[in-house]
Amino acid sequence: MEKYLDEVARFKRTKSLKALAFIVNYIFKGIRKETGWNYFHIILDFLSTRKRLNINPHEYFLYGLYNEKMPPQYREKFVSRTTRDKFLERINPLQYILIARNKYITKMLLKSLDIPSPELLFLFDPQAGLESLSVLNNPKSVERKLIQYGNRHFVVKVLEGEHGKGINVYNGVEMTQEGFRALHLSGEYHSVSQLLDFAGKGQRLIFEEKVKQIEAFSSLNPTSVNTVRMLTFLHPNGEADLLLSFIRIGRQGRWVDNAGKGGNVMATINKKTGRFENIISYVNYKSFVPLTNHPDSGINLEEFKIENWDGLLGQVLDFHRKLSWLKAIGWDIAITDSGPVVIEINNRWDLIGQTITREGWFDSLSKLENEWKLFENQ
Repeated sequence: MEKYLDEVARFKRTKSLKALAFIVNYIFKGIRKETGWNYFHIILDFLSTRKRLNINPHEYFLYGLYNEKMPPQYREKFVSRTTRDKFLERINPLQYILIARNKYITKMLLKSLDIPSPELLFLFDPQAGLESLSVLNNPKSVERKLIQYGNRHFVVKVLEGEHGKGINVYNGVEMTQEGFRALHLSGEYHSVSQLLDFAGKGQRLIFEEKVKQIEAFSSLNPTSVNTVRMLTFLHPNGEADLLLSFIRIGRQGRWVDNAGKGGNVMATINKKTGRFENIISYVNYKSFVPLTNHPDSGINLEEFKIENWDGLLGQVLDFHRKLSWLKAIGWDIAITDSGPVVIEINNRWDLIGQTITREGWFDSLSKLENEWKLFENQ
């Protein structure tokens, strides 16, 4: 909880002189160079935008909210981090954040609701005083469990990591004369200590199977599971709908698809057809390069269509109908031959989806909040 609140507070407006100097020397100079505006014009536009959207200078710059070429539904309805968090404090109450933030709790909950997710091998918790069937607390137990699992692909994740940080993928393990070793996707062999300490000593780690995605998605980039992010809303009448959906596709040799950690191909998914739109190479928040084909596989992404999109979407909406504690969920979905598999759920999500679709979320979140407020009052 403290980590979550600290992260929210980190993005609130600061009054330090160091931050002010950074704003003037980097952000405002960057905008002046890009637009030709003088500083007076920039400051007036920023103050007007801040009053309207409750943004900070970094958001004004990173998300291009000064860009007059952006459509009105983006510049007028953009949801800042502060605004998003105020909505989500009411829609996704803080007492339920562990449902999404703690991957072990998420997996237990999803399993109880018959929502498919990758098979849990075990949780490594070096702070646990006693082991159980699913929780191990020492390297020797980890070795034995992985040897029993066999020479199969598996994923290791930090228990509360995000944005593609703290993830490793292995092709299997073996016992040699020198002892235990795990074959990393990069081709390197790791000892059990390297496997357990990659994100720092004493970390709690989730070990789970590596999902096998459909061949069409594997052809885009075979080394990463290329997930679909679906942002869904649950309404008081028990129905769910989709706000937006986009695909993240990894690059050759990389094992995560997150935009900031190697997965720099993104595209929105048309809600009705399942086709890719607004296809980009994600360099950073301010640099998108339009694409037609994947840079490595060469596959034409403009012609790509997710088969049985209506059925897949319907299944994910049904997932949300079962999980009522959170009213707005960002689902990371792997598409397999058996259907959608939930890799993770997010109780809050990056704002970048608004930039890609050029559409702000304020009206949608406000409508959802008002629906639940009216429901609770009744």
